Amino acid sequence: MVITALAAQTVIRDVLDQDSEVLWGIVDWAPGGRTGQLILVGCIALVAMVLGGWAHDRQGPDSGLG
Repeated sequence: MVITALAAQTVIRDVLDQDSEVLWGIVDWAPGGRTGQLILVGCIALVAMVLGGWAHDRQGPDSGLG
């Protein structure tokens, strides 16, 4: 959670900067231009959030991670 909070400013800056190679260079192949790239990044974030929630729920009471 701390890493996410600290990285939020950088992520927001990269999303708004159209020339950022760190983020947009990876998804240049997506069709639809900028809109297609934003949809792809949003879908990746949604899948990651769902998988993180699933992994958190999967922890049993005996795992010791509270």
